[in-house]
Amino acid sequence: MRRAARAASEPAGSGMSTWAARRPVRLPQAGAAASEAESLRLRMCAFFALASFAVLQYGALLVHPPSARLLAIAAVVTVGGGALTLSSRLPSRRLALAAALAVSLATLALALLVLGVPAHLLLPSRWATLVRDLRGGLRALEGWLWPYRGGREWTRLAVLLPVPVGLTCAAALCFWPSRHIVATRTAALSLLIALFITGAANQPDAAWGVQGSVLAALTAAWLWLPSLAAADLNRAGAWVVICSTLALLLAPLLSARRPWIHYRTWNAAHATTSFQWDQASGPITWSRSNLTMFELQAPRPQLLRVTALDRFDGRRFLRSPAPPGDSRVDIPRTHERSWLSTATVRVGGLRSELLVSDGGLPVAARWLGRRADTDTITAQPDGEAVFRSAPVEGDSYQVLSYAPAASVAALRNARRSFPSAYLAYTRFELPPAESPARGLERAAGAARRGRLQGLPPGGAAATESGIGAPAPGRAPVSDAASVLRIAASPYAPMFALARRLAAGARTEYDLAARIERYLRENYTYDEHIPRDHYPLEAFLFKDRRGYCQQFAGAMALMLRMDGVPARIAAGFRPGVYDTSAHRWRVRALDAHSWVEVYFAGVGWVPFDPTPSRGGSSPVGEGAGSASKAGVSSALGSRPSAGGASTAGAGHRRGHASGGGGVPWLLLSAAALLPLLLATACWWLLGARRLRRALAGDANGAVVELRAALNRIGYPGCEGKTLAALEHELRHSRRVLARRYLSLLRELRYGRERSPRPRPRERRELRRALADGGGMRRRLRALLALPPGAARRVSR
Repeated sequence: MRRAARAASEPAGSGMSTWAARRPVRLPQAGAAASEAESLRLRMCAFFALASFAVLQYGALLVHPPSARLLAIAAVVTVGGGALTLSSRLPSRRLALAAALAVSLATLALALLVLGVPAHLLLPSRWATLVRDLRGGLRALEGWLWPYRGGREWTRLAVLLPVPVGLTCAAALCFWPSRHIVATRTAALSLLIALFITGAANQPDAAWGVQGSVLAALTAAWLWLPSLAAADLNRAGAWVVICSTLALLLAPLLSARRPWIHYRTWNAAHATTSFQWDQASGPITWSRSNLTMFELQAPRPQLLRVTALDRFDGRRFLRSPAPPGDSRVDIPRTHERSWLSTATVRVGGLRSELLVSDGGLPVAARWLGRRADTDTITAQPDGEAVFRSAPVEGDSYQVLSYAPAASVAALRNARRSFPSAYLAYTRFELPPAESPARGLERAAGAARRGRLQGLPPGGAAATESGIGAPAPGRAPVSDAASVLRIAASPYAPMFALARRLAAGARTEYDLAARIERYLRENYTYDEHIPRDHYPLEAFLFKDRRGYCQQFAGAMALMLRMDGVPARIAAGFRPGVYDTSAHRWRVRALDAHSWVEVYFAGVGWVPFDPTPSRGGSSPVGEGAGSASKAGVSSALGSRPSAGGASTAGAGHRRGHASGGGGVPWLLLSAAALLPLLLATACWWLLGARRLRRALAGDANGAVVELRAALNRIGYPGCEGKTLAALEHELRHSRRVLARRYLSLLRELRYGRERSPRPRPRERRELRRALADGGGMRRRLRALLALPPGAARRVSR
């Protein structure tokens, strides 16, 4: 009665009759100019166009993407989205919700089938198998620089899995019946743009101008096509063309040689990594990041050598303070000119005084750029080159390397003897024996069992810890004292294995190739191995798995046990090729160790006994290895594919650390977090105050609106009624602004349970009141009617 009386007392000029106050006000549909069916068709067309464009761009993460499958997935999900909208027409709300869930799940399942996931793995009882297979595919992706060139089916499925999942989520957000249609459609748009950006960011040669223009047009169609009147389509299209053209013209002015935000490594501008190249025991603990250590320009990069480990101390290989060698015989006077290669190195995150060479011993090097006349490079006897001061990011130098690529015949015909300066590369130290008597007993037992072949008669255990070839071309087995000392040590089983592999090998090359093949075929790659007091013995006879350090160490030690000069080379694999910069990008996870064997008249020749992991060959696996350059027909060849490589040990001058400063992006996020939290709290409190203002007869909201009109400077605001203000906005295109006033009027003078205005309608009213007043009036309107909050004003 009180509200009816109040409505009757409203002046006639206000146009607020009882019938007008009680007449229900309906929210206009998004496609007012078209039927509901036509609006749904337009939304489906906009969704399919943008989804197809996004997934085709995302599919470029594979060298040969299944474009037809991706388009089929987009079509399936679009049809499923239309079915979601039709589910809202069911009479019961619970039935509509159940139907929407069923449609979403069916759409996702059908999309996965189109992608190529086996149907039986979609059954709940087989989900564990599906997850395991996908994890296996993802594990093989570690270290890849896109696009993926491999052929593993589960890896390709794992790469494309975000397509059906992302499209299904986007369709659910876009077509699911909801009151918050703007927010859900914006979230769906964000998912599709995220798929597009993921593919575009990983394509160095992407036609970004055309793709950006197409994305802008499709986004505009997504936002405007279902609701924009036909008369405004031409003007909207013109604005899209103008903005795209301006963006294309301004883009070259904003381009930079270095990315503003490095999407591969957030703190790439400041992070550095050093390496401890001496061998360690146990699982890998050094940097395994994608951080670029350096970039290399070379026609055919080999194993990138940094240093050599010459001493075996009884447990591991390490670099001695005074490494042996003779640069006069490392590189023969007569050699093929093709064995010399030139490479240009541009330093990134690597911090080391050691020079990186392409495939072999550095012969000469020179600085490029600003340090050309300010720093010197010195050479060690074993060929290692050292800078006076460590290069920093951006420094470049050019290095000439000697990397012999001799034929099989040349290596087999190499003389067995070698310069006495290289006898040190046949020596290895042994841990102290348990006792002389125990050593003799173990040696006698080994001889009876036939484990030590060619055991000479007589001899006694010596007291020195070092073992080696008595003379160039002779193996330690020719000395009885050496044999007994080895038999009394923990390395007796390895010595027996080395002698067994040496049986029948006529040349040093045949022996090296045989050991390399044996390790590749009988042991598996694993970076997570247990620690052991004698890592190489545990690798060969207990764990039977390891990474490059164990493979290279075992091969080098067995070669020394057979009297062949061998050492560990440490450095990097070539990494991945960046087609945009035409350079090889070598990362921290490309660190690697391999074996160098000395051949008289040829020099140090690389052998890489480390097998591939996960069934896929890493980049450059065996690149530069003698068994890869046509030197090992027994081992055969493995295809080279872009992928991860094993990490070697780090440099002796500093333990591995993927260090650097705190990423500026994280600092910015941490600084913005309190502001975001404060904004969220203010929004929630404002929404609560708005509900209170709209409670009852909405008197608080009316008082706030009157104060807002005065603050904005709206003409004729004194004495203006809600109906009069609504009448003035009748020519405005902001239909929701008029609805806000209509609902407020009904709450004030109309029905007991009228619907409450929503934030979207409040936003449209704020914009309508600020139209034509410039930026200053818009700011006043924002302060007077803040988003989602009713201001506290005195009544």
